[in-house]
Amino acid sequence: MNNNIEVDKVANSILTKLSEWKENANANFVKYAHQIYASKIQNKYSSLLTPCPKGVFLKVTDIEYNNDSEYIDLYQELQVNRPNCQGSLFSMLDTSLMPFGVHRVRKLSDNSINLTFSNNDKTFTLANQRLVFWIHSDTSNIKRSLQIFNNLKEKAKLTYYSGSVESCLEVNLELGHSYKQKVNMAIKNNIYDPRLQFIVSIDFSAIKEISFEKLDLELKFDTLSIPEHELIKCFHTNLIPMMNQAVVNIKPFKLDGNDDIYWLRTDSELKYQACELRGLYSNNYLINPSAYRIVYNDNQIGVEFNQIEEYFNTNITGSMYIDYNLDDSLYATDTNLRWYGHNINRYKINAISSIHNHSTSVDEIKIRALISLLSISELTKWTVDMWKHLLTFFDKFAYIKINYLLNKVEVKGKEIVLNFITDDAVIQKWIIFYIHQLKLFISHNVPYLDTKLEVGF
Repeated sequence: MNNNIEVDKVANSILTKLSEWKENANANFVKYAHQIYASKIQNKYSSLLTPCPKGVFLKVTDIEYNNDSEYIDLYQELQVNRPNCQGSLFSMLDTSLMPFGVHRVRKLSDNSINLTFSNNDKTFTLANQRLVFWIHSDTSNIKRSLQIFNNLKEKAKLTYYSGSVESCLEVNLELGHSYKQKVNMAIKNNIYDPRLQFIVSIDFSAIKEISFEKLDLELKFDTLSIPEHELIKCFHTNLIPMMNQAVVNIKPFKLDGNDDIYWLRTDSELKYQACELRGLYSNNYLINPSAYRIVYNDNQIGVEFNQIEEYFNTNITGSMYIDYNLDDSLYATDTNLRWYGHNINRYKINAISSIHNHSTSVDEIKIRALISLLSISELTKWTVDMWKHLLTFFDKFAYIKINYLLNKVEVKGKEIVLNFITDDAVIQKWIIFYIHQLKLFISHNVPYLDTKLEVGF
């Protein structure tokens, strides 16, 4: 009897251990598969798996100058300091600061509003001949700014006041912004927080005057059901999207042939995740990318050289995108924000809302979505499920999930129609914006693909 009990204990112990081995083997296989597919995706679709940035929309207020000479550079660093905590944010664009704010917002009708731009000194100059403002709402109400931007018509009426001159003219609105990031990164960012695109610019080169007392801008819309007291909060000058990502130099290393994979490092003292290699140089000459293979492994980037004779024993330099670990308490009252290397006291800066962000770890990306991306040139043969996998991949960053609204895909020659089920006009506008970003993604990554992507409701 005792022997049987001992046998059962041994058997159970063996089965338990086998079960553990199986679970570990499955977990290791899934992790390995993710890394393999992630490397393939990252190498084929540059920047696509770079994490979406965390950050804030920075607002410049209380401006004490009357011209547009103050300039914010791309990747200009903002130091974020709190007791026992520090970090950095970097500008996502380069822009001139406007020497005025939105002084008044009036709703004229259900399809038009008037914005008045002015400053406290009653006069300002626009030497750069450009007016820039933002349509923006806080993170919890992205739907409001989405509705305003997507219903905005591209022509407006501008009235400017310059000395004794009061003149009106029709102007074209330039909507959106082409960020100087990799195209795939910008497209993905636009989807997960569309407010990054809600910027409006007007070219003043046709206006002889550069000095003004105020500007009135009448905007036209298809329809606008938002009351005036809410519209007042939605128009801003001098917003700057700030992210926790930047381009940094890697530590130089000697290609001595002693390592199979050379893991790239930086001099940064802050914690970061390596995202994407931009390029490698040998003696200041760009190395042909065909001479090495890029390896993406968790938070590291490595390079494996397949031919080293030409570069043997030379110092290798380069740069890469990195994603800094960011403390979430940017709105704490004891947080101090200061431009790195600038002693600016002619305006105030404060964070008014967070850049919308969901977890974007590569480990969470579904393998099927990655496989769908790899077969993107076969779009006309995709099933509804494959399209849903692609939408799910991007939906990890989106404000309104749309993959569950897709119910049918129709192929008409070289035209693919994605049919969605929704009667909500705002969601329909969001879907159109979303699919437009996918069109940009497809045309950029598969330029030879002669296929049109359309939306149906």
